[in-house]
Amino acid sequence: MSNIIFSMIPFILFSFICVILTMRRYSKTVTRVVWAVLVGAVSAVHLAIGIALPDHAFLIALMPVTAYLPVIIAVFVLSKRSFTGNVFVISVALLACVISGLVRKLVVSFGFDGVWGDVLCALIVAAVSAAVAFVVCYFLRRIFRDDDMTEKKNLFLLPAMFLPVVLSLYQISSVSDIAAILLLLATDLCVFGVMTAYLVTRHKNTKLRAEREETLRQMEIEREEYKLSEQKLELGRRYRHDMRHHFAAIRGILAQGDTGQVEEYLDALEEGLGGIEQRGYCQNTVINAVLSNLLGRAERAGVDVRVQVNIPKDIPFEGSDVSILLANALENAVNACIRAEEGKRALTLSAECADGKFKCMIANSVAARVPLGQDGLPVAARTEEHGYGMASIRYIVQKYSGVLRCESADESFSVRLVLFEKSDVRHKGRKKRVGTRALTAVPLGLVALLLSFNCMPATVSALEDVPVLGAAVAAVDFRNWGFGWGDSELDVTYPQTGNETVDKTIEDYIDACVDEFMTYFGLRDQGYVGADIMSSVLVENDAMLTIRVSYTLNAGSSLSYEKYFVIDKARDEIADLSDLFREDSGYLDVLSAEIVAQIEYRVEHYYDTFYGYGIWENEPAFEDLGACMQDWSFYIDANGLLVIAFADDTISPMGSVSFLIPHTLTDAIASEDGLLLRRAVQ
Repeated sequence: MSNIIFSMIPFILFSFICVILTMRRYSKTVTRVVWAVLVGAVSAVHLAIGIALPDHAFLIALMPVTAYLPVIIAVFVLSKRSFTGNVFVISVALLACVISGLVRKLVVSFGFDGVWGDVLCALIVAAVSAAVAFVVCYFLRRIFRDDDMTEKKNLFLLPAMFLPVVLSLYQISSVSDIAAILLLLATDLCVFGVMTAYLVTRHKNTKLRAEREETLRQMEIEREEYKLSEQKLELGRRYRHDMRHHFAAIRGILAQGDTGQVEEYLDALEEGLGGIEQRGYCQNTVINAVLSNLLGRAERAGVDVRVQVNIPKDIPFEGSDVSILLANALENAVNACIRAEEGKRALTLSAECADGKFKCMIANSVAARVPLGQDGLPVAARTEEHGYGMASIRYIVQKYSGVLRCESADESFSVRLVLFEKSDVRHKGRKKRVGTRALTAVPLGLVALLLSFNCMPATVSALEDVPVLGAAVAAVDFRNWGFGWGDSELDVTYPQTGNETVDKTIEDYIDACVDEFMTYFGLRDQGYVGADIMSSVLVENDAMLTIRVSYTLNAGSSLSYEKYFVIDKARDEIADLSDLFREDSGYLDVLSAEIVAQIEYRVEHYYDTFYGYGIWENEPAFEDLGACMQDWSFYIDANGLLVIAFADDTISPMGSVSFLIPHTLTDAIASEDGLLLRRAVQ
């Protein structure tokens, strides 16, 4: 039951990530109900089957199809993201899932025993899974609300996540070395961490771009206001141009002797001129209008204003940019001065534009010290109408590759900035080749699916036992294809018993044979090297299943090995020779004596058969089974006879040999619950 619980923890983590990253296509209620029913039903069914049935290995092997696949389908149905976006979500969930699985593999490899050991392992795996879920929920959930974060700009992350996921899926079921597991876990954690950091950084940059766009909109509004200022200046020029007409009118009224009407006329004229009156701070009319407006407001509020400005009529910057920069900086300074204590209100402005540079310094009084953020800018609450002034200044300074520095003291605050003249460089956007990407996505997706499928050999083996579907699965099983390099080749067939532990034991033996082949292949010196590793059912009845693995290596000469694996169906495990006999029977001595007797008989009656490389009496090749444990294996044939089989060139140079042990010998020392006494003869 503990295996089912361990397998459900990564599944729950996978489902949790898929749920929280779903961009709802339907209402919140419908989405929540569907997710709750689906995940709850899958979890309940698998736990119930795990309790009811003893064959947990088969159930766990099918979980990618019976548990994970329904959740993946639900992601595409319930989420309104594009196909690429949903693949991105599933990839993140799979990466987190394999991290949880590797932690489980690592913890189990330490060998905690008993119920409390299983509880401790489950708690450790659950804690790591919860930490991964927290990272996804805290950092990635708000990022994935923006659909652009999972589209073409981040496609390069998909192979970066897919490769460690595929590698981990395969190694989880095949690697037992702690160092290898740690290396895989570290790799997956690094990929997960880098991917998270990249998405968080990109999201912040996206927010900054949105803020910049908002600033640009605010700047457009302010540009309109400064256009009105220019119109006001133009109106003032018109007033001055029309002054001679006003003087003529006044003379006419005086000629009539109506002094009261003259006073009324002068009052009206003075009122109009007051509205357009403007001080001259610099030669640039637009900037002068900004300074006149804001500095005049400061003087009317009782601020001690000191100004030193040297800005020519023509400047190598956009006039609107400089105007907006000065307007925002001065407006902040004037507002701060007004909030300061009367008698201590002071504002100093120094600005000049020369040699392709615009330099400005504004210092003002404050009521309290202004806090600065990590970026060196004032920390201020932002609303729909306020808080964008400093953002506008920063954007304009960056636009001209300038420098911006703020200094804050208890009673004063100052801003210093420099803009640099730049050339007008326009960047042309490149067209995206969407069609090419779409066409390449189809074969890449099929290849990715095929690779992922073959990285779960236990699942493939389980599916091949399913009627109808099994034939299709076997067609895409790489283990049945074999592979080759030039004139050398290797053909491998793996067993399919449905028992994960048994299959793992046999696969380990086959992998050792493959390693031996690779050693010969590396030393072949352009010569031919070939190997056939075939698995087949030798005997199957109600009591047992015997798998024969035949290994033939061709490397200059031919070597053949046969290894037998006897699966006790009642115990659902591979039987050892000691399981067949009583503990006090001395079975190794009994069997060794029988084999020696049969060898002597063969040597005596068959002159062309010999066991040893000389005269038999002087150089025996076999004396004791216990002394050559690696050279033989056993099985029980279809007639229930015990067979001891020796590998090629071990006790006879003529090849592999085997010995049938009669019932009269084995039944006398056989274990009461062993296979020899409860054998089922076909």
